[in-house]
Amino acid sequence: MQWEWVFLLFFLPFTFLGMGWQTAVLGCVLLLWLLRRWATGHFVPLTPLNSSLLLLLLMVLVSLYATFDIPFSFGKVTGVFYGVAIYFAWADWAGRSPGKLAWAVLGLLAAGWGVVAVSLLGTSWPHKLPLLGQVVAAVQARAPAQLLTLGGPDSGFNPNQVAGVLLWVAPLAVAVAVTAVWHFGAVRRRWRPLPAGLLLLFLAGSLLGLTGALVLTQSRGGLLGFGVGLLLMAGLALRRYWRWLAAAVVLGALVVGVLVQMRGAAALTADVLAQAGIPTGEEAALADGINTLNGRLEIWSRGIYGVQDFPFTGMGMNNFRRVVHILYPLFLISPDTDIAHAHNHLLQAALDLGIPGLIAYLALWLGSAALLWRAWQAAAGQPQAVWYRALVVGLAGSLTAHFVYGMLDAVALGAKPGFIFWMLLGIVTGLHELTANS
Repeated sequence: MQWEWVFLLFFLPFTFLGMGWQTAVLGCVLLLWLLRRWATGHFVPLTPLNSSLLLLLLMVLVSLYATFDIPFSFGKVTGVFYGVAIYFAWADWAGRSPGKLAWAVLGLLAAGWGVVAVSLLGTSWPHKLPLLGQVVAAVQARAPAQLLTLGGPDSGFNPNQVAGVLLWVAPLAVAVAVTAVWHFGAVRRRWRPLPAGLLLLFLAGSLLGLTGALVLTQSRGGLLGFGVGLLLMAGLALRRYWRWLAAAVVLGALVVGVLVQMRGAAALTADVLAQAGIPTGEEAALADGINTLNGRLEIWSRGIYGVQDFPFTGMGMNNFRRVVHILYPLFLISPDTDIAHAHNHLLQAALDLGIPGLIAYLALWLGSAALLWRAWQAAAGQPQAVWYRALVVGLAGSLTAHFVYGMLDAVALGAKPGFIFWMLLGIVTGLHELTANS
C-alpha cells in the first residue's frame, strides 16, 4: 500500500467538481482503507495523530447532522476526508526511508509550485501596501491581458487565501534551499554533478518563486506569519548565538522606545498602519469594512456568538457564510458581502465542528509540535542529522507561519487546496518515524 498516494493524487481534480464526483472520491477513499485493512490488518497506518484525527472525522460526520444544507457543506466534508487520506498515505511513504522522505518534501514543494501557477492565472493581485502596490501595478501593466481578466475578485482566487496556502510551503523551501546551498559539497558527493545541479536549481527556484508569490499577495496576515516563521527558524538555526540574538531583541526594543518617545505613540501607530495598508481615521469609514480592524473585530464577535449557540455540533461546515447575515447581522459590513469564514482558523473550526472539533484541530497542531521536538532531539548524532534538523526547522517555520496567519485569516478545514496542509503533517509524522527508529 506504499503507492496509495499515487491513486489519491489522481482523485484530486474530482474533489473540485460537484457532489456526485465528490461522493465517488469518498467511496474510493473508503475502498483504499478497506484494501489496507485486508493487506496489513489496519484500516490506516498507526501514527501518533490518529486519536486526534478520529475525533476530527467523527465531528465532521456530526456536522452533517447539524447542517441545514448538506449539498452546500458536502464539498468541505469531502475535503477533510480526502485530506486525512492524503495525510496517512504521505506519512506512510515519507516514513519508509530517507530517500522517500526527500521525495515527499520535493512533492510538497511541487504542490506549492502548482498553487503559484494557478494563482498567477486566477488571482487579481491587490495594491494594499503602498510601496509594493506600485511595483505590482507596474508589473500588471506589462502582463498579458488574459492573465488579468481570468481571475477577479468574484471569480478568481482570494489573494489572502493564496498567501495562507503558500505559508505551508514557503518557509520549508527557505530552510531546505539554504541547507542545500550551505552543504552543496555533501549533495554533490551523494548525487552526480548534473542531478545535484538540477536539484539545487529546483530548490533555489522554489525559494524565490514561492516567497515571491507570497509577497505579491500583499496579505498582511500572510507577511506577518512569514516573518514570525522566519524568526523562529533563525532562532533554531542560530541557537548557539542566543546571546547575540537576545542582544538584537533588546536593541530593537530600545529603538522602538526611542521612536515612540520622539514621534508619539498615536502618530507612530498611524504611520505603521498606513504602511501596512490598514485604513485609519476618515479612510477607515470609506473602506470595505471586512478589510478594516473594526470589521474583523465585528466578524470575530459574530463568530463567538455562533459558537455559543452551537457549542457541541457546530453549525455545519461552510455554513457560517450563509448564517452570519441572518442570525448575527453586522453593522460595518454590507449584508451583500460574502463572509466566507470567520477570519480566524480556530474560531472557524469551532463554528464548523463545534468545540469538540476545535479540540481535535488544536490537538493536531500541538501533536505536530511535539513530533517535531522529538525529531529534533532524536536526530542528534545520526548520519542525516543536518538534513533532519533542517527539515525540523523548515516544518516548524511553516506551521508557525500559518498558525500566526490563521489568527487574522483562515484557510478553512476542507478547503480545496487544504490537501497541502495534510501533506505537510504527513512529512512531520514521517520525519518523526525515521528519526525515532534510526
